[in-house]
Amino acid sequence: MPIDVTTSERGRAAWKRKIQELADRGIQLGQLLEFYDLLGRGSVMPGFHPLRSTTNDVVRQAIIPLSAPRQMSGHGQAYASKLGHHGQPASRMVTHNWNNIFSHLVASVLADAFDVPSYAPFLLHLGERLPALRDELRRRGQMEVSYWICAFTVNQHASICGGFGPAPKGQEFLEWDRKRYDSVTGELYPLCRCATPKFFNADWDLTELNKFDPMMAKMSSRYPDMRQVIAVDEDLDIFTRAWCIAEIHMAYKLQIAQSVKLHDLDMVVETSSFDDIKIQFCKASRKEDVDEILSKIDDQERFNQEVKTLFSDPEDGILANPFAHKARELAGRSIELDNLLQFYSSLGKTMMPHYHARLSTTNDVVRQAIIPGSVIHNPGDAEPASFQVLPLLNKMVGALISVEPSAEGKRLFGAAYSTMLKPWGGNLACCYVSDDWCMPFAMLIARIAAHALNLSTFNRVFELLCEREGVHEVVLEVMSHKAGSRAYWFDPFCINHHTGTCSRNLHYEDCVTGEKHPACVCGNRKVFIARQDVAPGPGVADLCEMNKTEEVLRILHAKVPSFRCIFVVDSDYLSRAWCIQEIVFSRQIGIAVEGMVKDYNGERLQWVEFDLGTLVGIHPEDVRYVQSRVLDHREFNAFVHHLCAKAFFSARKEASQFEPGLWQSFLQRLVCRRPPPAEPTPRDSR
Repeated sequence: MPIDVTTSERGRAAWKRKIQELADRGIQLGQLLEFYDLLGRGSVMPGFHPLRSTTNDVVRQAIIPLSAPRQMSGHGQAYASKLGHHGQPASRMVTHNWNNIFSHLVASVLADAFDVPSYAPFLLHLGERLPALRDELRRRGQMEVSYWICAFTVNQHASICGGFGPAPKGQEFLEWDRKRYDSVTGELYPLCRCATPKFFNADWDLTELNKFDPMMAKMSSRYPDMRQVIAVDEDLDIFTRAWCIAEIHMAYKLQIAQSVKLHDLDMVVETSSFDDIKIQFCKASRKEDVDEILSKIDDQERFNQEVKTLFSDPEDGILANPFAHKARELAGRSIELDNLLQFYSSLGKTMMPHYHARLSTTNDVVRQAIIPGSVIHNPGDAEPASFQVLPLLNKMVGALISVEPSAEGKRLFGAAYSTMLKPWGGNLACCYVSDDWCMPFAMLIARIAAHALNLSTFNRVFELLCEREGVHEVVLEVMSHKAGSRAYWFDPFCINHHTGTCSRNLHYEDCVTGEKHPACVCGNRKVFIARQDVAPGPGVADLCEMNKTEEVLRILHAKVPSFRCIFVVDSDYLSRAWCIQEIVFSRQIGIAVEGMVKDYNGERLQWVEFDLGTLVGIHPEDVRYVQSRVLDHREFNAFVHHLCAKAFFSARKEASQFEPGLWQSFLQRLVCRRPPPAEPTPRDSR
């Protein structure tokens, strides 16, 4: 039966004081990062491992020792209480399970601070890149945001610090016994011998373990914009923990905003069914806690149904509309020109040693530099290229490539390259770059740099990029124009190839060596879907990143003034369904579309042949889908010829060969010229 807190005035007063005390505790994000940084130094918890140490490990071997009294005859405090005497009321409550990896808990809080759904990319920034992370958090005013995390805000010395509780019988003994030992070293946890009085469920007015519900109500009344952060572990064990389910349900009843943080969005499919979540079968470290939680629930079946609805309801569920969620995540990605040139300068050196500026295609670079450089490798593999180009990680995060994930049952994880650089997304893209993977990669970089430098042609930049000394000249030119921070969206860097591309079309050969492209070793869920299947709904279509181009364009068009789409004026490019699709989408949304030519040849007009009816693609349905989106093919053909004419005309103006009156005749000849039958075009490499 539930405790009647009104049985005594003294008990009721103590109950209210304890609720107020708990609600006033919090740990600021900056303090959490300082604590995490402290773990990596080895003096507090020598056995700490960023990929293996659980929250339980950290509580027993770091939080409890750091919050213990100097003399064992004294009383210990909650870690959050030791950080300040005046309290730090929290506006965020983090629901998490203690057997989750501690670094994943910290990364989940970072994902909340940056308002992104996936926390995996932040794991690589909890090391030498931490200063850059702190700078970005300060810029956004997030370092002083206070979080309520039970590991830090509950006084562990008033309950668990001196023991592990009575040993249960049967199968429960194995779990109880396992939680007494460090996950990394296998050593028995040390016990605290402080004199702090211990209060458990029987001490209903003084214990801190039975007041989460009224404490949440207190916090939500204080902060109308309070948010619950649900840190979901990779094993989904959080959905089997009684305390976690109870907190999630209480937040739902109190109408507290809830935000789920997943290791990666692929987990949405895995968590799409919650039929197995039943509160009566959930677990807790102490049986008394389960009994306490169940005693507050009058109708367990109704409770279970409410929890199921809370997660899986297609309209209001926490995980509702993953299609839109993924589209927003994609639109938030970009790569700045400075980072792009830094990446390019590493080709032929630390990455892709055989890179050839005039021959290596974008497909070659994606397969042999971008994909390997955006995945965490097994021990024994070559050092990831991203670790060579980016600042080296310190020993704490260096462990990311020294642990055997298979031994821990953890899968390797790959992300979009731009996400690995800046998991918080960086600047929104000012421009969408439509590209052809069969063209030289240097030509793509030249096109972007030329656009940033307000050039109509990119041949001069391309020739510079083909020479090692010229790359530095391009960098200096970009710096002089203060264009290095300009952000672009294009799929080689903004799409997570580990969700599909990395394991497809491996029969293509490197254009320089003639060798087959290497297979990727990541363990990401592969999501394959027809390009035309863009309707939201349950299943893999929600998670596929290759079917959301139109939605990404719409989001960026709405958020970024003067957002535009650029393409290259080239017959091969204009024959590919994947490329033309982006022009179709941009025009229908109302985005300005610009063509760019490599160079202007005054002796020879470069007639561009385009016909929507002669597109090619890997899959016939891709071609049919693009053609179906255009009602008037003749009018669209004229529109594309018009774009090409403008590009050639701009190039001619740039070459100082402009003649008055030329524009109309030049445009008229291009638009009215009937294109000849298209010649066979090599298959798209994507």
